[in-house]
Amino acid sequence: AEAWVRPDSLDPAQFRTVFSSMWNSDFGNHVFGWNVYQHVAGVWTLNLFNGGGSSTFVSDFTHNPIVPGSWYHMVITDDRETIRFHVNGSQVGSVPQAISRFAPNGLNGDPEVAGGATVFGQRSDNAFDPFDGALDDVAFYNTALTPEQILVHYQNAVRLGFQRSGAGVTLTWPFGTLEQGLEVGGPYSPVSDATSPFSVGADGAARFFRLRTE
Repeated sequence: AEAWVRPDSLDPAQFRTVFSSMWNSDFGNHVFGWNVYQHVAGVWTLNLFNGGGSSTFVSDFTHNPIVPGSWYHMVITDDRETIRFHVNGSQVGSVPQAISRFAPNGLNGDPEVAGGATVFGQRSDNAFDPFDGALDDVAFYNTALTPEQILVHYQNAVRLGFQRSGAGVTLTWPFGTLEQGLEVGGPYSPVSDATSPFSVGADGAARFFRLRTE
C-alpha cells in the first residue's frame, strides 16, 4: 500500500485514522487487517491486528512531531515474513509477521469473504475521529515494493507544501533547495539558509517559490 499523506492539524486528544483495511466482526474481540493512525503523540503509527482483541503498533519516530501542511510519502509492505513501514523513502519500523501474528483483512484479498472494505480517512468501523488532511496518489500492489522502488517513488514526487500562518504562509518540503523569484517564469535563486518549515511574511510583494532537487 502506498500514498502521499498531508495532515492539516495535530490532535493530542484523539487518534485519527489516515486509512484503514480492517474487519471488526464483533466490536473488538475479533479484529483483522491493519490501519494507519495519526497518533495522539504526533507520530504516524501502523496498527496490525491479530484476529483477536489485541494489536501491534509500529510507529514512525523519525518524523516527530508530524508537521501540519507537509506531505509525507507512506508505504506499507508485507512479503509474508516481515511487515515494513516506510515514510519519506526510509524504513521507519518493521515487525516479523510471526511475532505480530498478523491476520489479514478478508480471504485472499476478497472483502466479501470474512473481510471489510478499505476506507480512506476513517477507520473501517468508524471508531475514533476521521483524518483531518488530504491523501493523494494512493496505490495498492500485488507484490511488496523493494526499498529501492520506494525511494525512487519518493524522490520522483517531491511536494512543496504550504499552510496559512497568520498573515503569511509556512512552506514545508522533504528535501531539496528552496528557490524564489519575482515572476512565475523566473529567474529563480536559492533562498539563503532556508530550511523546512520556512515562514514567509506578508509584505505586499508577489513572490513565487519552487524546489530544486538536483
